[in-house]
Amino acid sequence: MFLISGASGFVGQHLIRALHERQLSFVCLKQDENIGKNVQGTRVIIHLAGRAHVMRETAQEPLAAYMEVNHDYALRLANQAVVAGTKRFVYVSSIGVHGYKTDAGVSLNEQAAASPYNDYTFSKYRAELALQELAAKTGLEMVIVRSPLVYGPQVKANFLSLLKLVNRSWPLPLKSAHNLRSMVYVENLVDALIACATHPAATGEVFVVSDDETVSVAQLITHLANMMGRPEHVFYLPLSLLRLAAKAAGKGDVIDRLTQPLLLDGGKIRRTLDWRAPYTLHEGLQKTVDWFLSAPS
Repeated sequence: MFLISGASGFVGQHLIRALHERQLSFVCLKQDENIGKNVQGTRVIIHLAGRAHVMRETAQEPLAAYMEVNHDYALRLANQAVVAGTKRFVYVSSIGVHGYKTDAGVSLNEQAAASPYNDYTFSKYRAELALQELAAKTGLEMVIVRSPLVYGPQVKANFLSLLKLVNRSWPLPLKSAHNLRSMVYVENLVDALIACATHPAATGEVFVVSDDETVSVAQLITHLANMMGRPEHVFYLPLSLLRLAAKAAGKGDVIDRLTQPLLLDGGKIRRTLDWRAPYTLHEGLQKTVDWFLSAPS
């Protein structure tokens, strides 16, 4: 029996569908429910629930708000798992615990130094440390999955905004953004999470999960435009000017992350769990575009 926290979220919806298709039994945990009661009888917990990047922050103490959800709640759930005799706990973290960029031509793996760069990634990293400490003391099988940007049907936030801009053929000053970035299609991530929840060799491991292919922002826009049958309106603006303009508009952090390289090495999960991404980047983007074009506006 699986217990899924955050089942109503973007990744959670796809995970629930995959569990249905594989005829794996599960229950969903709502954050305001009695944790102990719901954990009883579960063999594996996949913990997706969390406070993600907030576009318009309203909390007076943002770090405390992130820690309460991403760290404190995760630790309470894991402690209840120990009490209930749950065997395994899969914690979905963020590649951001390593930072938001890599050096040109350098791929990042699980051994890279921690370098959380904002309140969100700091809370995720602190949660990882606390969960690993709990596992060492109790024998709870802990598996940590670090994910980059996730895309796919029902995607929200910045990726959805990009889909809208490309569909409207808005001129985008991103032709100079040749930085390669790793992403992960949501169904690839879900497949990896199920492998982490069920494979004996996953016990105690940390895995970086991404698509096999990387893509630059300029290439991504080209792919999306072609799939939508829209003209590609991308023009050249030197990165220095682009970042300066973005900073003036209060979007400096977003553009900086968008235009920096982030190459991930997912070799460990392939070697350890014999896992392969079921979908290519092209297939994932096509499924995302198909959903976007068919969704009610």
